[in-house]
Amino acid sequence: MTTSPSDGSLAQVGPSWTLVVGNDGALAEPLIRELHGQGREVAVVGTSGFGLAQEFGGSARAVDFGLSGAKYKKLLENVAQLITAVEPDRSRFREPAASHHVRAAAESLEFIKAGGAPRGATFLSSFLVFGTAHGTVGEGDFNVGQGFGSLFEESLALAEQIIRRARAHTSALGILRIAPLVGTEERKVLDQGSLLAEIVSAVRAGTLHAETVWSDKPFLFETVDRASRALARMSEIRFDGVKHLLRSAPPTDREVFEWIEATLDPERPKAPRLLGLLRRAIQSTLTSPERRAFGWHLRFAGTSEPLISEAVEPAWTDVLSALVQAPEVAPSP
Repeated sequence: MTTSPSDGSLAQVGPSWTLVVGNDGALAEPLIRELHGQGREVAVVGTSGFGLAQEFGGSARAVDFGLSGAKYKKLLENVAQLITAVEPDRSRFREPAASHHVRAAAESLEFIKAGGAPRGATFLSSFLVFGTAHGTVGEGDFNVGQGFGSLFEESLALAEQIIRRARAHTSALGILRIAPLVGTEERKVLDQGSLLAEIVSAVRAGTLHAETVWSDKPFLFETVDRASRALARMSEIRFDGVKHLLRSAPPTDREVFEWIEATLDPERPKAPRLLGLLRRAIQSTLTSPERRAFGWHLRFAGTSEPLISEAVEPAWTDVLSALVQAPEVAPSP
């Protein structure tokens, strides 16, 4: 339904808010700022609106978002679009169905099924949904016969599986798959729970050595800055389908290690230890649940029309420099 204001133009009547679910991590502020910059009226589940969004309290992973019946009904009546952007719960021991991002996906699905977000929903997913799969995967792929090396990987696939059921209940469902988040480039904040932080710590401690077996395959990583811009853009254009957020020239696992080693301790001799007799694959020396990302054996089909375009994409060394030497370290979600 439309109505004619005094200037004679047509204005939409009905739900107009964009609801952000999962605003308790580093992704929250840049995402909300991107949406605010688009002229959106933003509401958040939680209490981190940063002065730019209506705060409803509650929790992304609680039943009915942990809200009273009146607040939940108000959201159903006013939310036109939904963005679920929960940073992955990295617990390696929590059962998949109990993970924060899985519970947020389930509650988002129920909200959509109840009539919320009629103009579309956007969901943050991960490349790790492909688990042990090898070869080339496209954006439309999901069930490719993969297994999972950890409960963490399985939980990410489960979250995407759940949200896919919302397609029958909203006009557009956009799923954005990204590489593991490593920090905030703009603010120079390294996520202390990320795979990158573990690699940096291992290099500083001298527990990663040059005689490690390298795959010489890409190390794919993402920053919250680019992820927030892509999520906001996907929601803005009401994209329906799946997109991969890829970097044009990612470094290999060996290149990242050698660069970090040279950056952090340029004077340390690079002589092999134990004559290279104790050679181990890099993944066996890491404990991060995202360790599969360091030397991807998957090839990701490219995005013909990227969600975000940058006139000059920063070199990976410039991006990592802002994080590896960051003056601030953020807690892991």
